Amino acid sequence: AFRHLYVLATEARCVQTIDVDTGLSVYTPLEVTIREAEYHTETTFCEVTPCILPEHSL
Repeated sequence: AFRHLYVLATEARCVQTIDVDTGLSVYTPLEVTIREAEYHTETTFCEVTPCILPEHSL
């Protein structure tokens, strides 16, 4: 059934940082730079993990 195909259309965009010693999720500042194409400027934004990255069509 086609209703199950939406799972195939997803992309992993979740960023999570894990402490090596405890195995627990930790808050970590993250700076992300996206370069879309040759003629577009770079886009930089700051997040705190765990976070979800924006879609490629930013």
